[in-house]
Amino acid sequence: MGVGSLLDAASLSALAGCRLNENAIDREVGHWFTGTNPNSRFKQYIMASRASPDGTRFSLANGDFTHRRSSDGAVLASETITTPQRLREVLRQRFGLEVEKGTVFGVAGL
Repeated sequence: MGVGSLLDAASLSALAGCRLNENAIDREVGHWFTGTNPNSRFKQYIMASRASPDGTRFSLANGDFTHRRSSDGAVLASETITTPQRLREVLRQRFGLEVEKGTVFGVAGL
């Protein structure tokens, strides 16, 4: 599922930084390309980011998880994830994403 299918039209417009009717097809094709092309970073890496209500941010880049304070960038917690089980736990606990056991993540070691 690509980013475009997770966001409504107003959110996509805000993310694109332009009015909704301007080049809408370009955004749609761009989202499709980055979500399906094997050379896209979105197909080669595991990435997630979430801003929490308390002003902190969670980020995941492949096996590197970081929880930091937005105001000054201070790292509150970090972890290198080395197993698929731990990756599923972090995705569920920190990002609210449920991933089925047995999912192949496509990143070495995970």
